[in-house]
Amino acid sequence: FQEAHAKFFSHIGGVYQQMVYDNMRVAVKRLAGSEKEPTEALLQLSLYYGFQFRFCNVCSGNEKGHVERSVDVVRRKAFASQYRFDSLESANEHLSAVCGRLNRKPQSNREGRSADECLQTEREYLFKGLPPFDAARVEHPRVDKYSTICVDKNHYSVPDSLVGKKIMVKIYSGRILCFHGDKQVAEHARTLESCQWVIKLEHFLDTFKRKPGALATSIAMKQAPQALTRIYESYYKGQEKDFIALVQEFSAGLTLDETKTAITELEAMGVRHVTTDNIKLICARNKDKRARCEILSTNGSEDISEHAMEQLRQYDALLHTGSVELKAVSA
Repeated sequence: FQEAHAKFFSHIGGVYQQMVYDNMRVAVKRLAGSEKEPTEALLQLSLYYGFQFRFCNVCSGNEKGHVERSVDVVRRKAFASQYRFDSLESANEHLSAVCGRLNRKPQSNREGRSADECLQTEREYLFKGLPPFDAARVEHPRVDKYSTICVDKNHYSVPDSLVGKKIMVKIYSGRILCFHGDKQVAEHARTLESCQWVIKLEHFLDTFKRKPGALATSIAMKQAPQALTRIYESYYKGQEKDFIALVQEFSAGLTLDETKTAITELEAMGVRHVTTDNIKLICARNKDKRARCEILSTNGSEDISEHAMEQLRQYDALLHTGSVELKAVSA
């Protein structure tokens, strides 16, 4: 409820001065005749954004007639022809695209203006937008012996150094953020199922350092990205400690795409064994290449050019490769 408001106000770029609500439980705490007591969630939104609110009368559909069939309109316009999607995100992207197309369409009942044009006129009367309201449910669970915390009957992993400690968890509609002290220690996509284990490999590196043999059959490995599991199966079986060192590099800024590119280059060079040190070396060389090319494009100094070439020669010496690529770069 709160997150929908925050996203809506951010989307339109302002806040309406008054909001009108049906008598739904998330907005109305208690009905007492004609008196209605708002919920804490609605009061928090009203105080933060500064809008006033009122409620419709009971059994008075005429007071909100223009929204009664809005769900039916969305269903027909957006999901009549396409109703299967790979993920909730792709469904939302499709819905956003359809709504955008409808909102740009001229409407006869609005003197030929589109909904987007009418909204632009309304913006002059809206309150100024604020940073989105932090609509999160906050809990303070203790990390169990499996290095997970339980939220709504689902387990989410956190770094194994936090076992036995209490942490703060902010629960949103689609994600979960975990904090220890003033530092964010984990982030997960929130699962809508029940009794699931959502595990990230990087949260158990200290454990796998002590028990590398447990890596291959662990839940953490099974839930790792497929590209990463393929790298393990192709190059690191029996070298679990070196693979753990590779995963640690991801927290230092190394990306999976850079890793795959480095492995491809190592194979093209004929390197017999792919190791984490070789991957790091290739990635560092590629970054230096890009940096030197940028410098050379803005400053044609021969001294800078020669210094760049010398560094690339040192990388080639470490990798035991030739100077074919150096000539290409030089050219």
